[in-house]
This record gives sequence, structure tokens and C-alpha cells, in this order.
Amino acid sequence: MALFDIQNLTVGLRHSGGWRKILRDLTFRVNPGEILAIVGETGAGKSVLIWSLMGLLPQPMRFLAGSISLEDRNLLELDEKEWADLRGKEMALIPQNPGAALPSIFRFRRIVRDFWKESANPDEGLQRFSELAERMGLPGKELPEMYPFQLSGGMQQRAILALALLNRPKILLADEPTSALDLPVQVQILGLLRRLKEELGVSVLLVSHDLGAVARVADRIGVLYRGELVEINRTNAILSHPAHSYTKRLLEAAQLFAW
Repeated sequence: MALFDIQNLTVGLRHSGGWRKILRDLTFRVNPGEILAIVGETGAGKSVLIWSLMGLLPQPMRFLAGSISLEDRNLLELDEKEWADLRGKEMALIPQNPGAALPSIFRFRRIVRDFWKESANPDEGLQRFSELAERMGLPGKELPEMYPFQLSGGMQQRAILALALLNRPKILLADEPTSALDLPVQVQILGLLRRLKEELGVSVLLVSHDLGAVARVADRIGVLYRGELVEINRTNAILSHPAHSYTKRLLEAAQLFAW
């Protein structure tokens, strides 16, 4: 049974009295304990996909067709409060820019209190946050008393990961999580996602423009082109036998960048 099952998902943007389709008939699954990467250039619809799955579409957009199922629940049939209750608990977001996502005026102690959902005891949340932070190479005991601005970009992204895992979600939705980081730190964060998947069994849906980078960690890769999923397959199959011309161009660009 798939953890996330997306069927014929179509999202539109209001345009000149009608609807311009931003995502068209997307169908794919995220299996338990796997990393699925969705790659495509800027404007392909990657962030809209993440917003859709989190139930955070901006006002000019709307769902036009399809379904989004988390295990046996169609999220499109939930009301706003029910969907919001799943965010942070059963699904968690890893944003593009950790510095902008973390409130700089609060210490992590306060941020953890706002994220923690499992019980009324905030000390339990702080203990789990410290343990997760240590696992990610951060100073877990000192971190609760620190402010986000005291951390480097890579450390902020690790702290975001610890916050995202705080309530033991089933899946992480990562929206270009390394785009604001230097190359060596990108490699570290992607490797950390892979390790967390293996150690904690959490699934990851990772969207990125960088096919070469995500190929290091993804079990499967889907290719998004102008709002359509033109190809999806095991990573080694995508790399060795790409079926779509756009996938071939992405591979050529990745090889050129590596050179």
C-alpha cells in the first residue's frame, strides 16, 4: 500500500476569467520508506506540487481534479482544520530557505513549543528535539537556548529537519531544501536525508531542479515538465535509459555542470 497516492491531480490558476492549468493529471505514488525525487526546471510546477500536497495553495489557485490520498484518506475531502492537523504531525515540510522559515526573534525553545503536538508536556518535545539535533551533528543540549540567526545556513537546515521530525511524521515534503546552500553543504544535507530514511523509516518526497544531486539519494525519480509528469522510474533506469527527451536534456545539463 502506498503511503501517498496522487491520482490525476490537476491544479489551476485563475486567468482571464478561466483557469490555466499549472499541474496536469499528475499520477504517482510515494511508498513507505522511500525517497522519491521530482525534478524539473524553474516554472515546471514543483513548488505548486508541494503546496498542493500540504494543503497550502495560494488563493488564486485551486484544485480542478484528482485526489491526494495519505494512506486511506483523500485529503481533498478534508476540511481546512482536518488538513491543518495533519501538517507537522503526519506530514512535514522542509522549505527552500531555512533562514526565512525560522522566526529569528525566538529561541529554539519557543519554536519547539509551537511545533510540538504529541503531548501537553513541552519538556518531552525539547528532549526529543535535542536528541534529533545531536543525531544531525548539532549541539543538542545548547540549541534550545540559541536563536536561529546564530547558526549557519547548513546548521539552520539541520535544525529545520529536527523540527520537521519532532512529531514523528510519516513523510517529509522537501521543497528544494539545498538550493540556498553551498555545494559541500548540499551534499551533506542530501546524505542526511538518506540516512534519516534508513534509520527512522520516514518517506521523503524531494523536489529539485538538480537531477545530478538528487540522483545520489533518490530511490526513484519523476520528471516534471511544464506541469506534466513525463517520466517516472527507478533512479538507475532514469540515469541509464531516459525515456523522454526532456529527461535526456536534464542529464546532459547535469553532466556538463559536473565537468
